[in-house]
Amino acid sequence: MGLAHHKVFLSHSRADTGVAKLLRHCLELMGGTTFLDVVDLPAGVTMRSKLIAEIRNSQEMLLLISPKFLESRWLDWELGVAEAISLPVVPILFGMTTTELTSHPKLRDYFLERYCIELGDIEAYLDQLQMRISEFATKQANTAGRGVVASRTRDGEEDVDGVTIEMYLEDARLELKESLERYEAARQLRNRKRNQG
Repeated sequence: MGLAHHKVFLSHSRADTGVAKLLRHCLELMGGTTFLDVVDLPAGVTMRSKLIAEIRNSQEMLLLISPKFLESRWLDWELGVAEAISLPVVPILFGMTTTELTSHPKLRDYFLERYCIELGDIEAYLDQLQMRISEFATKQANTAGRGVVASRTRDGEEDVDGVTIEMYLEDARLELKESLERYEAARQLRNRKRNQG
């Protein structure tokens, strides 16, 4: 049996699936594994039991928090499961500010107690996560008696085309950052039009 990988449960709104898939791609290039319902949830499965199992099998939950996500009926439920098992929760603000988030009536207290990562700080989160993935891999290897193993993104590792994993990761990070910036610009434009009309 192979070694387990640091697993991130991606919680998001269906409206933000494109960005969630980009995040998934980035995290997997970094050597982690993910659960993203639109990709990993088989048709016909009992959703609640599958989601509970996936949350329990994760090392952290990433909340991609957007205005649409705050309207989701799953937000409170998934957060409740994570809290019940003391799973670390990393909120990433997407298309909203900390002020807007902390004005949400049901979640105000929850998010006032947590450090939320804003759109411009996605690189900081990815850097922190890379360290956690490497630490998890080392711990798993040591537990299995295999000694320290290098991360899949170590310098010089190449794929069959001769392109380093780091190049793919950098492209994925850039694509993610550009997508988030486009989304934020579109949201601000919609808000300006709404305020003018």
